[in-house]
Amino acid sequence: MMLYADDAVIYCYKSNLQDLEKEVNEDLLIIAKWLNDNKLTSNLKKTKYMLIGSNCKLGNTRTLSVSIFDQEISNVNRFKYLGEFYLMILHGQII
Repeated sequence: MMLYADDAVIYCYKSNLQDLEKEVNEDLLIIAKWLNDNKLTSNLKKTKYMLIGSNCKLGNTRTLSVSIFDQEISNVNRFKYLGEFYLMILHGQII
């Protein structure tokens, strides 16, 4: 996890997409419960996720089912964090 002020980026690695989806959803639920317990909120409209990997690892899958309290989280191919852009790049091509 990378934190700065009120921004956070969570990194997660798994060897297969099913395990990744499960772990991401479990981690997000833990974070959401902690925020709720501490009377804090997350801006779910600004909450996104991005898959990074090779075509071989990702196969035809470009999205996961990611949600917090039944609120679906959107998949993006790039995002800006602290002024820097992060892009999904596979085999030298920007997706």
